[in-house]
Parts: sequence; structure tokens; C-alpha cells
Amino acid sequence: MRLIYVAPFFVTFDGSHPYVALLLLLLFIKLIRDSYFTQHTKFELVMVSQLVVSLICVALFNYPFLMMYTGFTIPHLKTRHTKLLVVLYYLCVAASIYMCKDVFMRESYALWFYTAVLMIPIPMAYSDVKNYREKTSYKNNENRLKMIIKQDERDRISQELHDTLGQAFSTLAVKSDLATKLIEKKPEMAKEQVQDIAQLSRENLDLVRQIVKDMRTKSLFQSLYELGERLQEHDILLFTNNQEVALSWPNELQEGLCDIISESGNNVIKHSHANNFNIDFEEDEDNYQVVLRDDGIGFRTADLDKDGHFGISGIREKVAKLSGSLDMYSDDGAVIKIKFPRK
Repeated sequence: MRLIYVAPFFVTFDGSHPYVALLLLLLFIKLIRDSYFTQHTKFELVMVSQLVVSLICVALFNYPFLMMYTGFTIPHLKTRHTKLLVVLYYLCVAASIYMCKDVFMRESYALWFYTAVLMIPIPMAYSDVKNYREKTSYKNNENRLKMIIKQDERDRISQELHDTLGQAFSTLAVKSDLATKLIEKKPEMAKEQVQDIAQLSRENLDLVRQIVKDMRTKSLFQSLYELGERLQEHDILLFTNNQEVALSWPNELQEGLCDIISESGNNVIKHSHANNFNIDFEEDEDNYQVVLRDDGIGFRTADLDKDGHFGISGIREKVAKLSGSLDMYSDDGAVIKIKFPRK
């Protein structure tokens, strides 16, 4: 009796079969390779060929475990015959168990062991495929949502331009025509119209500048989204609570919070060793409040007095610029409470 090792089990065969075993093993390896490079329409043929080679190994060597590789592969196929291949796989499992009945008679535990091992690949692979497809679907939905948000923003800008500049240009056109008609007969009235045109032009120039400024300003929710992606790259999860409340906060405050939250996120990445970063938005009759909390190593209160330590100096400056107050302490991680007075 000789042995040939095929991970993770041993194949036994008598002296007349060693080259046959090696040949079947090499053939099976080639079929596995072909399953990665073959054309879509030939997947089924490769899978069936793998099962046939596996059954031959069972018949010659009482070795049914090669078909496990096929079992892991079948659920990943996107063909209309996938279910048929699953049925064929389990038929081959049943045939393998029958052909190994002599082994089972000698070893009572073998039947349950072989059956469990051969049944596992299909459900495990289906679970893996399901998780992959859910992640892919989530990512696709996320990309579609980004496109919808961009389109909504374009629509909002175009509507704003139409409602403001469109009306302004109509007024300018009317006043220009009127000034042209009055310039010879009533020059004083024409001069008044020209002055109105100049004043209206300056006002709308300022309006255009404000619209451009608003377009360049990053929204609070966009900053939170970008921060979440940046934290995720470092295996840190971002959680927000009551963020809808901040939507009605003054634009100047939202712009300042973008910088404060971004810098706080950088500190979490650099210093905290945290797994989670939480941001809570609250408000009452007198104040707007933001609480930033992580579950990292925290800090010593004495370290906060050191300039630049933990990047706190930059946050303090930004909070002070918005007439806010900052309270920071360690409680199972770093906690930053920021309050801004209602104006």
C-alpha cells in the first residue's frame, strides 16, 4: 500500500495505481485552472468534468474530497444551469458515499464525517456569494445616490439662477430700451434709467458672487460623508445622531463645523486608537451643541494645556472664531463638547 498526499487528506492506492492517481490529480488541477479562465458558456462543462474526475477518484481510491473544490465553485457561477449543477453535485455526493460503504463499515464515524464535509461547500459558498452581492448592491446604490444628489444640486442652482438673475436681466433689458427711447426727448429721465441699470448690475454682480461662494462651500453632510470614508480606511466607524437638526443651523456655523469635525476626525485617526467615532447634534433655546466622542485610549487632562497637543489648538481657534465654547475630557475615550450661542 502506498500513499500520495492531496491536501488536506491522504489518498490510498495499491501498487498498480500511482501514475493513475497523479494523472487524475493533475487533470483535476488543470480543470480548476480552466474554471478561472474558460469562457462563460463553458463553465458548466468544466464543472461536470471536475465531478467526473472526482467520482473516478472515489471509485479507485475511496477519496471523495476533490469534489469539495467544485462545490465551493458552483454557487459563484452566473448561469441558468447553476441549480442543475447543485443537484448534480449532491447526486455525486450520494454516489461517493455509496461507493465508500466499505470504509464506513470499518469506521463507524466515517459516514457522518464524510457526509458533513461534502455537504458544507455549497451552503458556505452561497453565503459568501450572498454577502458579496449585498455589498456590491449597497455600493451601487450608494453611487446612484451620489449621482442623484449631484443632479438635485444642479437643479437647485439652475432654478436659483432662473429665479434671480433671469428676473434681473429682464428688468435690465426693459430699462435699457426705455433709456434708449428717452435719451433724446427726456435726457434727465434717461440718465435716471442708466443709473438704475448701473445699480441693478452691481447688486446682481454681488448676487452672482454669493451664488458662486455657496456652490464652493462644502455642506455639513458632505463633510460627514467624506469623514466617514476616511475613517473607514483606518478601520474606524463613524456614527451620527440627530444630524437632521443641524440642517437648519446658520450656514456660517455649518461651514465652521465642517472644519472642526474634519480636524477632530484627523485627531481620532492619529492619536485615539479607537474603533468608533460618534457625533451628536443637539440644540435648545439658547445654544447649538455638538458632542464628539471616540472609544479610544483617551488622554491626560494635563496634556491638553500643551500647545498643539492632540491638534486641539486648531479646534479651539475655530470654535472661538464662531463665539463658541469648548469642553474636553476623557471618559472611556476622548469627549469634546462644543456649544455655540444662538444669535
